[in-house]
Amino acid sequence: MASASTECVLGKKDAAQPPDCIGCPIQPISFCRESDISNLRYRRQQMILNDRETITCARGTPAELLNFVSGLVKLVGTLPDGRTQILGFRGPGDFLIIGEDGKQAISVEAVGTARLCRFSWPRLQQLLQERPQAMAILLGKSQEQLEELQEHLLVLGRKSAREKVASFLVRYGLTRRGVQGQCPPRAQLLLTRAELADYLGLSTETVSRVLTQFAKEGLIALGRAQAIYVLDWEQLGSQTGN
Repeated sequence: MASASTECVLGKKDAAQPPDCIGCPIQPISFCRESDISNLRYRRQQMILNDRETITCARGTPAELLNFVSGLVKLVGTLPDGRTQILGFRGPGDFLIIGEDGKQAISVEAVGTARLCRFSWPRLQQLLQERPQAMAILLGKSQEQLEELQEHLLVLGRKSAREKVASFLVRYGLTRRGVQGQCPPRAQLLLTRAELADYLGLSTETVSRVLTQFAKEGLIALGRAQAIYVLDWEQLGSQTGN
């Protein structure tokens, strides 16, 4: 991985990308649905991030938009002294705008394999000028991300450890519950206890204890390599405190 002080280091280009965007799983919920699908391939570059592969961006990075197609990624902020904090997660249909004047380094790390599309700022601006409806969708999804941040602040400040872990699993199990919003009988979430603890403001020991309790109650199953399988969405949702 190259230094990110002056550039955005991306994962490898997807050599198997289709000739156009027909059949893209997130098109129904993405700003792309308002674009000329036959020409959209010339506006973006498809990328694949393998498990734990990272995109690192810092001040001076060219402005661009990352549109997440599949998988789950975590957003990590880094202070000048090297301290880090998980800022959030992105799944299918989400996006991240990277500005040139960012005041801190941001890393995007894949949890499992993730696929995304990269739009340079000039090409994105051209697309939005041609399709104003796409801008409206971006603004709407930006509002959703802001509301999600506000909800997370409420979780951090007012919920118990049990409610925090349940809220996270319900929201992010199976990469934000999938594009269609449907939860399958079993959903796998490959996050470490330390990652959950960092994001939820808890200790690793507390997260492990809560997960063990949920497993004993039959709400989740704990697999190898710290994998978490959600077994009972309804009962887990009743533990969120909402």
